[in-house]
Amino acid sequence: QIDEVRRLESDLPPRHTGLQLTTPLQARLRELQPVELDVLQLALNLGTVGTVLDHSSATDLDTTQALVSLLQRDYLHAG
Repeated sequence: QIDEVRRLESDLPPRHTGLQLTTPLQARLRELQPVELDVLQLALNLGTVGTVLDHSSATDLDTTQALVSLLQRDYLHAG
């Protein structure tokens, strides 16, 4: 699991990078899994990659997978 997290982290921006909701949001929220919704909420409330990873109640692997997915599917953008 640690190796998988490290591999996925290479797909993430640096920990200090801010996260913002993509607007206008084209992707449907109803298509998100519960862990993705939780990570999206953390991103909106906490604002950076590092704080999302540090404060998520999901496993490191699930949180990292969700964050990568949200960025790749244009729910969030880094900046």
